[in-house]
Order: sequence, then C-alpha cells, then structure tokens
Amino acid sequence: MMLFPNASSGEFVYQISAISIIFITLEQTINGALQGLGKVNVPVIAFALGGIIKLILNLVLIPIKKIGIYGAIISSIISDIFIFIMCFISLKKCLYNKFSINKFIVKPMISSIVMTAISYILYSKLVGKIQNNIILLLTSIIGGIIAYIISIILLKTLDKEEIYMIPYGQKLFKTIERKNSKHKQNQRV
Repeated sequence: MMLFPNASSGEFVYQISAISIIFITLEQTINGALQGLGKVNVPVIAFALGGIIKLILNLVLIPIKKIGIYGAIISSIISDIFIFIMCFISLKKCLYNKFSINKFIVKPMISSIVMTAISYILYSKLVGKIQNNIILLLTSIIGGIIAYIISIILLKTLDKEEIYMIPYGQKLFKTIERKNSKHKQNQRV
C-alpha cells in the first residue's frame, strides 16, 4: 500500500518476489569478491546459465493455469539460487581453507533471523498503536537494524580489523572490549 497505493492488489506477488532479494544481494557481494580475485568470467557464465534456466522455467511454468504469473516469480527465484550457488562454489574454491562457513554463513544467517524476528515483533506490537504506516514501518526497520548489529557483535562475527573498517570502528571496538572485560571480571567474582 505504501509503495504502490494504486496497485496494492499484487502484494502477494511482491512478497514472494522478495525471496529473490536475498540471493541477489549475496550474488552481488560474491561477484564483487570474484572480480577482485580476477575471476570475472564466473559471474558472466553463472548469469548466462541462470538466464537460460529462467527462460526454460518461464516457458514451462507460466502456461500452467494454476501457476500462471507465479511461474515467472518461481523461475526468477530458482535462477537466482542457481547463480548464487555457482558463484559461491567458485569463491570457496578461490579461498581454499580461508573460508569459514561458521563466520560467513551461519553467524550472519542467525543475525538475519534475529533481525527479521525483531522487525516482525515490533511491527506486530505497534500496528494498532502507531497510526502512520510509514512511521510504523521505519520503526520496525530501524529496530531490526539495531538487532542485527547487536547480534553481529554478540556472536563475535567480526574480528578487530573488520570492526576498525566500519566508521567509528575504533570507538566501537574499545566499547566492546570494555564490556567484555567487565563481563569477565563479573564471572570471576
């Protein structure tokens, strides 16, 4: 309703399409890393094959009456998943043993789940209390962002060098270190 007030009846299409945003974002990040490593052909090949998969699935799924337009969405999601997997495997091969699934997949995924849950809970709790949809949505998004940052810090996803690369990272790292030292002192007592 907020983004497309005159075409809000297609909200379910937008909701399903949002799944592909996850893989598109991951693809873009991985492709940047692959290009930095000199593997510029991998994303091109992955996107070409993904496009072929999407075309074939569109031709098969869209004519099915029960699926219809949703076939285009399903084919997009499957294509994006394929592209992501292909680029991810290539990046993993380039990094050999430097790649930690726990650090780069598990911990960010946990943080994303926490962020999603907090955003949903905030939205659900405030839906009747805040009448302005934009303020309601922004409150939920900002709450989710804060939850994600806290989760990343608590899970110790970033090391010192990575935190230093963030704006005001040195101050943030010193604050985290103080909290950790106070926590360790309290555990000893």
